[in-house]
Amino acid sequence: MIVKHPSRPIRGFYQSVRMAYSMAFVTAPSVEVAKEISSTLVREKLAACVNITPGITSIYEWEGKIESDSEVLMMIKTKTSLMDELTIKVKKIHPYEVCEVISTTIDNGNNQYLEWIGKVVKLDKKEKSTDCDSALIPLL
Repeated sequence: MIVKHPSRPIRGFYQSVRMAYSMAFVTAPSVEVAKEISSTLVREKLAACVNITPGITSIYEWEGKIESDSEVLMMIKTKTSLMDELTIKVKKIHPYEVCEVISTTIDNGNNQYLEWIGKVVKLDKKEKSTDCDSALIPLL
C-alpha cells in the first residue's frame, strides 16, 4: 500500500480534520493585559499561538449607554475541543466583568500549520495520543 498526498483534497476527508481547530477572538484593555492572557494560554497549552493586534476601537452598549473604547484584539488558535476550557481560563484571568470570548472553526488552511496546532496544544480528555501527521494522510 502506498501512502501519498493527493493532488486535490478528498471531499470531506480534510474538512473533518480542519474543523477540529478553531480561532477564538478576545479583546483586552491593553497590550500588557493581552500579553499576560496570551502567555498563560500558550504556557498552559490551551493555545498554540496568539496574535495581538493593538489599536482597535470597540463601540458597544453597556448599562444603557453607548461606549467607545480603545482595545487590543487577540486571535487565538486552538483545538475546538479546548474552547470551553480556554473560555473558563480567560474569564478567570480577564479584568473585564463580561469579557468577549467568541470563536469560529477553521475550515481551510495550510495543513502543516494545522498539524502544528494539534501537536502544540494539549490533548483533551476524549483524545487518544496519536500522531497528527498520520491522521492527515489518506491511504489511497
